[in-house]
Amino acid sequence: MAEPIKISKTSSLFENKRNEVASKLGISPETLTGIFRAEGTINNPNAVNRSTGYSGLIQFSPESAKRSGTSLRALRRMDAVAQMDYVHNYLGRYKHDKDKPADSYLSVAYPAAMYKPDDYILGKGKRIGIIARQNPGWDRDKNGIVTAGEVREYYYTKNPNQRPKKDIQFLQPNINIKQDNLGFTNPNYGKINHDVLSQLYSTRSNIDEETFRRLFNMD
Repeated sequence: MAEPIKISKTSSLFENKRNEVASKLGISPETLTGIFRAEGTINNPNAVNRSTGYSGLIQFSPESAKRSGTSLRALRRMDAVAQMDYVHNYLGRYKHDKDKPADSYLSVAYPAAMYKPDDYILGKGKRIGIIARQNPGWDRDKNGIVTAGEVREYYYTKNPNQRPKKDIQFLQPNINIKQDNLGFTNPNYGKINHDVLSQLYSTRSNIDEETFRRLFNMD
């Protein structure tokens, strides 16, 4: 059995293979790494999900492994480089948008939700609750229902540097916050850390950029 290659300690062999596959798919190498990170396989390409038995870099199911030209048993014996051909075979079945990395992750997580609205619910009937229980990290509000938007947010939480620019492009370093939404002077008036402000905006609920600016009276 080959010694697993840990992606966090990237070897040039794996990096070259990752770049090759990303180029073929029309996505960035960082998106591929982001998918592995979201799947929890960044340090263990031979990971096996305890509840489902899914295995490998993108947590192949028996069916997806077969469609990709391999099997779970074979994948569990492959290192990260060897698995990349099957990662390509799987991801290559879907159309990817390089500007929407979270939807590339959805091709792994729940393909039917790719490019669907954020309120699209994963599963039907009893499957809705099963999906939420098996993937607690996706169920951001812990209501037993997982939406496409929640899976996207999960991905960007794991890969904050890949969050779409439209979400944070207006957040410039050293922004002044003059008042809070009640009109009182902010006790922390002055400079605010850009990363903190970005996180605040990214975790907002149903608030657009214009409203966000108005509430915080941002320059």
